Amino acid sequence: NQHLITCAPSILMNYLEIYFDDLIKITKPQIKKLISKRSKIKKVLTHSKLSFLGGDSTFYFFIRLDSYNGDVINFCLYLLLKYNIAVVPGQAYGKSTKKFIRMSIGTETEERIHDAIKIIVSLSRRKIDNKELHRLLKINNIKMFSYK
Repeated sequence: NQHLITCAPSILMNYLEIYFDDLIKITKPQIKKLISKRSKIKKVLTHSKLSFLGGDSTFYFFIRLDSYNGDVINFCLYLLLKYNIAVVPGQAYGKSTKKFIRMSIGTETEERIHDAIKIIVSLSRRKIDNKELHRLLKINNIKMFSYK
């Protein structure tokens, strides 16, 4: 994606020159729908008492896990393996977001996002059982590694 934006191929630039207005007509309703969805999810997050970074135009939220006293990477793995909820550890985006998870709202239904938020709230108030996590890793044939 980065290379398409910074070094767009000639064929792509020619295509955009011809079809730019058509692409805008298609994407504007999608953008409006996403902004509306984001507003609704933001209300759910606020109501759930989860702290998150502000912003009004992204397709994701950075949810703060200050009350969680375990490893955020393990939290994310547990969510994925136990509940099929994929989030990204915040530390992937720098030290300032180390105690956050990044939750995308772009493609999932609002209902599934609401369910995920309930699970995140519940898990954020306790520490993940490492034995349970290791059992899930073994079942899924996933080997953990450490990098430093």
